[in-house]
Amino acid sequence: MLIFFVTALLGRVWCGWTCPQTVFLDFVFRRVERWLEGNSSARRKLDATPWTDPQKILRRGAKILAFLFLSALIAHVFLAYFVSLPALYGMMRVSPLEHWSNFVFVSAATLILFFNFFWFREQLCLIICPYGRFQSALIDDDSLVVGYDARRGEPRGKPRDSSASDCVDCHRCVQVCPTGIDIRQGLQMECISCSACIDACDAVMTQLKRPRGLIRYDSMRALNGGKTRFLRPRVLVYGVLMLVGATVATFALSRYTPAGLMITRLPGDPYTLVDSGVINRFKVRLTNKSDTPLTFSAALENAPTSAHIPGFESITLAPQEEQVLQLLVEQSKSGYTGSFQFRIHFRSANGQIDISDAASFVGPSVEYLNAQR
Repeated sequence: MLIFFVTALLGRVWCGWTCPQTVFLDFVFRRVERWLEGNSSARRKLDATPWTDPQKILRRGAKILAFLFLSALIAHVFLAYFVSLPALYGMMRVSPLEHWSNFVFVSAATLILFFNFFWFREQLCLIICPYGRFQSALIDDDSLVVGYDARRGEPRGKPRDSSASDCVDCHRCVQVCPTGIDIRQGLQMECISCSACIDACDAVMTQLKRPRGLIRYDSMRALNGGKTRFLRPRVLVYGVLMLVGATVATFALSRYTPAGLMITRLPGDPYTLVDSGVINRFKVRLTNKSDTPLTFSAALENAPTSAHIPGFESITLAPQEEQVLQLLVEQSKSGYTGSFQFRIHFRSANGQIDISDAASFVGPSVEYLNAQR
């Protein structure tokens, strides 16, 4: 809902400025590329140079090695989110065979990232990413987009043509566009709002001593001479839905506990008759989500006083540990009055954590049990 709300107001600002694909490509890989191979004109000349030229081999080889290193670095950092940095460092100091699955993951991720940033690039935005394809359902004539002011720029001509408007048809906006479109043809799905065409056009306008902003961030309504309306139905609807989602998320986070509990009945017979009474068996999944050890004790709520849990006086879990335990709830024959609903509480030793789950105790009819005595 936040993306919908922002898109309705500011167009594809996510694609041009916040998407990880754009951030890594423009602020990391393209900077290395410009440093090693020069600007776009120099890179086109280098592409046309034969591979027999030592300069091309040196520059292109350095670029490939740099891209492989950056791709491997990103892949390792991504893996560290799941295994922690100290664990990752330990894995890197031993044979890959000892952690072969992580090694395969990092290797595959490195190759995918290298392929993406070395060659695929904006094709990911055009072919794979669905956002550009449904942006037309999110924006309208009042959304902020990268647009061409046709009232100023048409008809196009040369700088010395007195009858021409501000656009001199230099094609700089097309040359710098990462997706290869001509912004002068209007808003297009391929535009990711990176503003490269704005910078190129403003530089030309400055050289020609003409007003900047021939290509600029503006709404289509404003580019056609109207006034942008920021408050409109779709913005209000997206804003309300965003607030509802934020409220739900806040409520969910407020109920977060540093421990987790799930109780299910073990498969097989629902109950067991023993000399001392009736037994029900449950599987308890107890999780310590915190970074410190926790000790729990179990207790029953809404259960007959004759019901008890043997062996659950103290359970200690290490940080981030999960234990699956078998829990027996036993009720004596003398106090048995039939099936009942109850809750099982697990309380920490310091009394700060109290988690519970509901369960059902089942057994034979009271008449049957009395007949067996």
